[in-house]
Amino acid sequence: MARLGQELRRMREDLGWSRREACEHAGGVISHTYLGLLEQGSDPRTNKPISPSPAVLEALATAYGVSYEYLMELAGYLKPGKSDEIEESWPEGVQFLRRASKKLDPEMKRKMIRAMQQFLEEDTPKKDD
Repeated sequence: MARLGQELRRMREDLGWSRREACEHAGGVISHTYLGLLEQGSDPRTNKPISPSPAVLEALATAYGVSYEYLMELAGYLKPGKSDEIEESWPEGVQFLRRASKKLDPEMKRKMIRAMQQFLEEDTPKKDD
């Protein structure tokens, strides 16, 4: 559960949000105090792990622009799988793309994909035959 808390904090800080702002973006489903406990990973009064509900994880996933499955895996509800491989290796990129996909029209998305493909083609070393 500590890993979930660390990841929630990292994502929130990457977005430049306070805990209150993050809760607003999550639709007010949780309080900033509860988010703080989630980020700490345990209740300081009891030292017991905090186990967020799937509904809380879904709201945070939407707000932070990450997959619901990724947070469910971090929380221990799902067994780790390959679905989170890219999110673990490049979480900032995934987060950026998820936020961008909500704001871009289909033509802008196509342009963005072409630009990324071009970048990869230029940056990839050519193999000798």
